[in-house]
Amino acid sequence: MERYKFDWEPNGKSLRYIEKEYICSREMLLGCIRGRQAYARDISRTDQIRPAAYYSALDGIFEKLIDRVENEVLFDRLEPCWVYSFSVGSHGAEVCLQHIGYIMENEDGSFGSILYNASYELLSIPCKMLSPEEFAQIYGLDLDTVTDWIHCGKIRSVRKTGREWRISELTELPGNNYTPGNFRWQDELLDLPEEFAYLREPSSLRIEQDKKHVNRYNLTIYRTNRLSTEPHVEFLEGLPAKKREKLEMMLLAHPLVKSSSEHETTW
Repeated sequence: MERYKFDWEPNGKSLRYIEKEYICSREMLLGCIRGRQAYARDISRTDQIRPAAYYSALDGIFEKLIDRVENEVLFDRLEPCWVYSFSVGSHGAEVCLQHIGYIMENEDGSFGSILYNASYELLSIPCKMLSPEEFAQIYGLDLDTVTDWIHCGKIRSVRKTGREWRISELTELPGNNYTPGNFRWQDELLDLPEEFAYLREPSSLRIEQDKKHVNRYNLTIYRTNRLSTEPHVEFLEGLPAKKREKLEMMLLAHPLVKSSSEHETTW
């Protein structure tokens, strides 16, 4: 497994870029959330794919998020290199505080890739979780189809309670092909099988299908919660399909792991 480190110190130019392009205050955070809610309302008027129940639930999550940001104890203004981020999607809504550990500056003076070396969840609002039967009824699907989607990792906005799976009310229908999956956890996973012990440390994980070998999958692991300016990125290539399914099912069932699929909208 390859490991990469970066040495980076912010300068005046990069700090001005962060101030301009990222969310550095509570006021900016509220403005961005309200703007995203208005955009979702516009989309709902013409969307022929998602049912009305989806947009009703989505708007309710936005309202709860705005209320929480207005009333929670949050910093009105952040220190340099610290930024707010938020997301609303099949997982619900959340606001995070992140520290920028590296920004790549291109030869033309523009900025490119950015990596965070610390991320803390400040607040979260969960979605209502549906039984596979309820989800199938809302979308007019066969129950066996929904169950198959869960077991092969086609839908990842799920939670396992005992032996029963539950599906987020904001889950979107998958396509026919495998879509990249993203997983993250902020606490050490102490109960992993030995074959996946390399994932115990708090991390963000991306799984993609190999472009040349469709039955092989590649992992990109971003080590997080490091209070340093040296983010760690690791790569593991050629994971067999069966082992990928086993890995995804383990992560989807784990209560400390959050997941998302690229076919799903993050508002």
